[in-house]
Amino acid sequence: MSSPATANQGEVARTIAGLVVLFGLAWLAGHPKLARFEQRAKVNPLIVTGFVFVLLGSLAAQQWVGILTYTVLNAIAPIVPLGLGWLGFRIGFSYDHSILDSSPPASGVLLAIIFPLLFTAAGCALVIFALNPENLANPDLWRDVSLCAVAAAMTSAISLRTHASRRPDVLSADALSRFAEVEQAIGILGLMFIAVYFRPTGDAVAWKLPPVAWLFVTLGVGLAMGVLAYGLLRATPKGPPFVVILIGVICMSAGMASFLRLSVVAVCFLVGLIVANFPGDWKPQVEVVLERMARPIVFILLVVAGALWSPFDWRGWALMGIFVVARLAGKTVGLWAAGRAGVSTLQKTERQAIALAPVGVFAIAIIISARDLYPGALVQIMLTAVIGAAFFSEIILLAVFPRLPQRT
Repeated sequence: MSSPATANQGEVARTIAGLVVLFGLAWLAGHPKLARFEQRAKVNPLIVTGFVFVLLGSLAAQQWVGILTYTVLNAIAPIVPLGLGWLGFRIGFSYDHSILDSSPPASGVLLAIIFPLLFTAAGCALVIFALNPENLANPDLWRDVSLCAVAAAMTSAISLRTHASRRPDVLSADALSRFAEVEQAIGILGLMFIAVYFRPTGDAVAWKLPPVAWLFVTLGVGLAMGVLAYGLLRATPKGPPFVVILIGVICMSAGMASFLRLSVVAVCFLVGLIVANFPGDWKPQVEVVLERMARPIVFILLVVAGALWSPFDWRGWALMGIFVVARLAGKTVGLWAAGRAGVSTLQKTERQAIALAPVGVFAIAIIISARDLYPGALVQIMLTAVIGAAFFSEIILLAVFPRLPQRT
């Protein structure tokens, strides 16, 4: 048996190797040639390149490889809140308030979210009841079901834009992007309420507050960090110092949210939203940095998702079946209801594309955030459902896509 010192040295070596692998893959993911190749081929980066990175993460987590083991993932755990915070900040900073005054209205998007959310939750509840009715009284299971349901309600904006670029006569890229943007904002709101009302328990949670108080804490942290971020960014000169301050602001916001067991994505979304609404000639530089770092951050999250993924657990594949069917049925019913009620100006072909489109990186981020919030969450099983559903839904969309008629 090895000594503790030897074991610690081995863990340190594997941690360093894990960091090297992650940053190496991040550099590869952000390479301009890879992005240009995807644009020329008009392929969905999440399904093609992203799935490869998920497989690389899963491979690195295997015991015979030993690079991204459970111990290593715990050692480099701050990478996850950073990635989630960067994603939330980017969504908040780029959020356009004017989309609420144009198509599609928020009420139409809400219908497209509510039905897949309810259908997924109902399908999961039926399976839980069939396996063991007593589990219905377990709040942790309902927490995981809620996270799965919110993830199922999301749509991949990248997939919609990719297919719109292939057939502009069928799909409007602007209308679909606005739809996905409103959908993400509603999804962040749902994630914030889950983090508020399903609080983790144990000695690690120091404060004991009612859910409404935690809601105000979430809003307060986002507001305070947003004002602080504006003050720092406004006073920082352009160039490398500006990039360092921006990264530091996101790290501080994500770290504060993670320490308080709040939704990192929701808090950083609020920070980005507040910063974007302050005046300043420095905001174009923020957009450049966020855009340049987007691909590396997203693919790092996908590598981590692959390392957490447990593809050999049959429960995940069973959940994936519920996920795909409930999401497809819910999106179809919701978008049909929005069209019948006149609260959506999307064309029929665009509603069909949204119903068939897969979930995106944001849905995977919702599941990964469960690991930061709830150590006991069934993240491995839920990742199988989300990753598998994204892959198979994209195949379904590719099969149906050539038969979509032109817009009228």
